[in-house]
Amino acid sequence: MIHGIVSGKVQNVGFRRFVQKTAQKLNLTGWVRNLDDGKVELVGVGPKQKIDFFVDTVKKGTILSRIDSVLISERKNVSDKTFSSFEIIQTFG
Repeated sequence: MIHGIVSGKVQNVGFRRFVQKTAQKLNLTGWVRNLDDGKVELVGVGPKQKIDFFVDTVKKGTILSRIDSVLISERKNVSDKTFSSFEIIQTFG
């Protein structure tokens, strides 16, 4: 499992939907959400090779987004069954 924080122009540009669609195409589970500080937070669960491709794709962003930084931390020993799908969830706060 990975946990990530993406900063840049990542809100109001369809970025969360892009992250969700990318994860769904790779059959990853987890979630993505906007943060109050303008960043986007995500959690992804799946095989390492697919997670690596997912992270590389997120770092590229979309035509409308601008990615300034992507901070990724790995969490070991998390079951692929922790989540049943990849969702856009409500902003925290």
